Order: sequence, then structure tokens, then C-alpha cells
Amino acid sequence: MADVVDYGQYKNGVRITGMIYSSVIFFIKLGVAIGGAAAGWLLAGYGYQADTAQTEATQQGILLSFTIYPAIGSILVAFVMRWYVLDNQKVGEIHLELNRDAK
Repeated sequence: MADVVDYGQYKNGVRITGMIYSSVIFFIKLGVAIGGAAAGWLLAGYGYQADTAQTEATQQGILLSFTIYPAIGSILVAFVMRWYVLDNQKVGEIHLELNRDAK
């Protein structure tokens, strides 16, 4: 998150540390809430019943829900992260530029 704050200052000249951190924390919490709800919806959709033997279809649904679907999500995230421009070299350049401007 700190690198994103520095990048924002580098691009716009304004340091909005509080907004960056609060936005990231908000979206982390939102993701956890949606992920938890999605897990419950998937289990309900596949007919999961607590404390009973699960049908073959329910077992397959549970297997898909907690293996294949997260793998697909991870692949999508890896694809999107191809456009993330902050590698070690870029971060170093930004720090040098911000330190030079601060003097």
C-alpha cells in the first residue's frame, strides 16, 4: 500500500495516504464479506445440509466450490496483475524522484 501512496504522489503531486489505506482496507473487508456470502450461496445451491450425509451431487459441488472456482479466480487475478506497473525498479525510480523533489 505504501508504494501505491508514493506512486499517487509521483503521478499527481498529492499525497493521500489516509484515502489509500482506508480504501484498500474497505475493499479487503468487502471482498471477505462477498467471499463468505458466495461460499454460503454455493453450498446452499448444491444442496448442502449440515449434520447429514451429503449426496454425490453435493459432494461434487463442494469440491468444485473450494478447488476449481478459487483456481479460476486466481488465474483471473494473475491476468489482471499484468498491468500492475510497480516493480522494484519503478518503485526505486519513484523514491529517487520524490526524495529529489523534497530537497
